[in-house]
Amino acid sequence: MSIFLSNQVVPFCLRDARLDESLVHEIIDDIPEADFEALQGLLCDILKGESVAGKVSVRDPATRAAAPLHSIIYNGGRAGNAGVAVVSFSFSNAAEQSLFAIFGLIAATASGQLSFSNASDAYTVFRGLWSSLSALRSPQDDDAIAIIRSLGVLKTKGNKQSTNLQIEAETGLPSQAVANALQSLEQRRVILCTSWGGQSNHYAHPANLWEIKL
Repeated sequence: MSIFLSNQVVPFCLRDARLDESLVHEIIDDIPEADFEALQGLLCDILKGESVAGKVSVRDPATRAAAPLHSIIYNGGRAGNAGVAVVSFSFSNAAEQSLFAIFGLIAATASGQLSFSNASDAYTVFRGLWSSLSALRSPQDDDAIAIIRSLGVLKTKGNKQSTNLQIEAETGLPSQAVANALQSLEQRRVILCTSWGGQSNHYAHPANLWEIKL
């Protein structure tokens, strides 16, 4: 069971995506305040939707009773001294929690690319992305999930687009496994090849450039 304040959902995702603590703080510091609040709202809405779908169990830590997420997040539950609610939740399996954390990482690193201050546009884009990511399944999609995480991590290192070679180094996957997963993700419209290193649709070329499709 994961427990945190409702204003800590972004750092929760970044930590659960296995980022170093120093990098977590660096990413958060780079997000404009208005975007940060909107991003937290988006992530809480995603959690709410997953709880309605039965994939997330939510409890009020004060009572340990089951409760709808919106009753806790939106000032309907018990709040701490700072006026923010404490949230306690668990996903139905570890793979789904990992996907949520990776989604949070991708959304957090996209703040400079897509402003959350225009909430309706950002929500539409990221809800579409979450719909695609949440369709991935472990273990058959483990390589694809690792690649999505790697694109988020590499973006924190200054790579808006990443090459096959960089993705292989970050994930530790062999080149053909990377190529197969990249092809699958592109066909699902999760990622986009911004430049083919050689012939078009040569997914194994080490110089292909990839990014999350937003």
